[in-house]
Amino acid sequence: MALFLFFKKDSSSPADNDVLGDIRFHGNDDGSTMTQYAQIKGTSLDVTNGTEDGQLVFNAILNGTNRERLKINATEAVFNEEGQDLDFRVESNGNANMLFVDAGNDRVGIGASTTNSVLHAATSGTGSIPTDHFIQTTDANTVFTAINTSDSATYSAIKLETRQTQASGFMIANEFQSAFNGDLVFRSRNAGTTSNENFRIKSSGNIIFTGKPATSPIFEMVNPDNEDTDTGRETSIRFSGHRSGGEDVVNAQIGGHHFW
Repeated sequence: MALFLFFKKDSSSPADNDVLGDIRFHGNDDGSTMTQYAQIKGTSLDVTNGTEDGQLVFNAILNGTNRERLKINATEAVFNEEGQDLDFRVESNGNANMLFVDAGNDRVGIGASTTNSVLHAATSGTGSIPTDHFIQTTDANTVFTAINTSDSATYSAIKLETRQTQASGFMIANEFQSAFNGDLVFRSRNAGTTSNENFRIKSSGNIIFTGKPATSPIFEMVNPDNEDTDTGRETSIRFSGHRSGGEDVVNAQIGGHHFW
């Protein structure tokens, strides 16, 4: 027969929030003062017959003060209820920081403990495009939504960076213009913390190319195929539509060839 550690409060008048068991861990500090270092406490949150709820709380001393670390009750499991600078970390089989809550900076890391945004997802590897992705499993139109909830905000943006030192970077942002009206803006890092706007898509559908300084083309189309002929490989812009029968037709074309 197995051994049990059994706490029983046999009360004739049980009430909600009764303490049912309280385990405390005491020891001396370096000044020979008896100190409580940790505590586990069980409580009956609801004693209604048939719908009983319980609660278990784990406390531990932090900088000389007893602090709640973990609370498990009928509706939630809460880590760090008292809002201390206590990080939360979950390991996977191959990553020590598969999930990391950076308490001091109010950030969440996935696969990383060093974060530079509210949500920081990190992948490893060189020379290839990461294959990690969001998977939509329900019949909904939106897989991922980034919202800036401040009513005085100008941007809601996604920033893409490569490398930790002297990183290259792009930002894709929704720039607020007026009520229910915004532009989609693409910016690239210029140097350090500055960036240039490359182009924007207006809510009207118009596209504005800003480009880099005048030494670089604002818009460039490249056909990578090689063809050893006099006229070379064509690069073109085509304007197409549909005939009444449904077939495609090229209405206009702007093309360029290279000549040898």
